[in-house]
Amino acid sequence: MYWAIVNNRGEALAAFSAFIPKFSSVCTSGLRLACMFTSNHALFMQLNLGRVINPKDDSLRHFLHCPPDEVEVHNTGNGLRHIQFVACFGIKMFKKCMLMTQELSVEFVAERRIWLLRVQAVPDGRWCIVKSFVQHSSPACLDVALALGVHLNSGCATPPQLEQDVQMPDIDRTGVLTSIGSSGPLDSTIS
Repeated sequence: MYWAIVNNRGEALAAFSAFIPKFSSVCTSGLRLACMFTSNHALFMQLNLGRVINPKDDSLRHFLHCPPDEVEVHNTGNGLRHIQFVACFGIKMFKKCMLMTQELSVEFVAERRIWLLRVQAVPDGRWCIVKSFVQHSSPACLDVALALGVHLNSGCATPPQLEQDVQMPDIDRTGVLTSIGSSGPLDSTIS
């Protein structure tokens, strides 16, 4: 199945998937790597390869009959040295889940890396956004802009035209974000 993804053989992947009711952890790991190497976020979401980071979050979402989160990734760079993307997150029942679990996490694939975006409640009542890579993702230099908004309609068919970017002056823009298991900083925190 790994090679079906890497070689862009959708029909072979569909044929194999039809015979497998649930992927084993080894199979899931290989499929995650294949989606990462091919930067195929749509397939990553279709195969439901995002890990459950917080078990409390998963059980609460089942209890609330919460639909799955929507994540869309739009590559906006030139594909060479200028790597840039916009990720749109549609997190269902965000406020209710945050009040109950104090933490939400979403994984997505962009630019040949699996990214993790985590929102955590901190003791002083603020929310903290932590971004990091998962294991096997290569390091990257960061230049981050964050725009938050509430959307009443679902979906993000095109990258949003951000009217106001919120710059993060606390982030060391010359630093390198590395994956878990590598030497160097593991994540960057925005509060």
